[in-house]
Amino acid sequence: MARQMYLRMKIPMDFPIIINVDPTNACNLLCTMCPNSQPPSVKKRFLDMDLYEKIVSEISARKKRIYRFFLVKDGEPLLHKNIIDMVALAKEKNISQIVTVVTNGVLLDSRKSRAFIECGLDDIGISLDAASRETYLKTKGRDSYDAVVDNILHLQEMKKSMRKKRPVVRLKFVETPENTQEKQAFIKKWKGKVEKLEINPLHDWAGSMRLDQTGELKQKSERYPCSLLWYTMVINCDGSVSLCCIDYGWKTVVGNVREKSLSDVWNSREMEEVRMRHVRGDYDQLPVCNTCTYWKIKENIRDFLKKKYKNQEISE
Repeated sequence: MARQMYLRMKIPMDFPIIINVDPTNACNLLCTMCPNSQPPSVKKRFLDMDLYEKIVSEISARKKRIYRFFLVKDGEPLLHKNIIDMVALAKEKNISQIVTVVTNGVLLDSRKSRAFIECGLDDIGISLDAASRETYLKTKGRDSYDAVVDNILHLQEMKKSMRKKRPVVRLKFVETPENTQEKQAFIKKWKGKVEKLEINPLHDWAGSMRLDQTGELKQKSERYPCSLLWYTMVINCDGSVSLCCIDYGWKTVVGNVREKSLSDVWNSREMEEVRMRHVRGDYDQLPVCNTCTYWKIKENIRDFLKKKYKNQEISE
């Protein structure tokens, strides 16, 4: 409720308060709940540092920090050779209240853990998704369970020895047919060992995945506009800007920050047209939104948006 009230006071925003930047769309696992386990629809790339520095510089030039800066979207961020430098630069320039990396933890060795602690990373999400080696292999496509568990515990031990509270560790579990029987075991095993546990429902990445079951998100409910469009920007590893974080195949690109400023893309006609389609309920005209279920876990501010945009029309 507090978040809904905040959005009502701030929308429309001239700049996003949450920004996702994808270091790479490559990955080292084959998770059953992720489209990266399927044949690629776009070429695997790594974000170049010149473009990353441009992004950070523009955010830094603003008078007010954004709320959250995510280094993740389609791939495994720790595959990028400059991931530590990326975090360090974001913290040095003080661009966001919270800087977050989301990883599968396979490459989170002692060197990277120490570097993340030293450069001031605020938050790290680690996708474990299992409570046993056998289920991890079924769910993730690689026998790395023991290594990831060790990496998590070593990170926590290192924080303690260095007398640091950050990064906050959010251990993640997406409930799937392969692992649902281990949910309680996962909670019991990790409660008190990490700062936060996240149990998330399965979804189909706006039709990018063919799943037999998509958990709670498939329950019927009346569609409402996706609030992400009004406060979150998502930048792919080539600089293109997608409508949201689940546009895995880059089907809804509205600009490129290599060619334009973040502000120009955010306030562009293309973005406003998409927002207005949501306000009007024209979801079928958008290639990702028409099959999406992810909006169900976001704030319902439909009535507010309809009043806010009541007299606004965008010519076709």
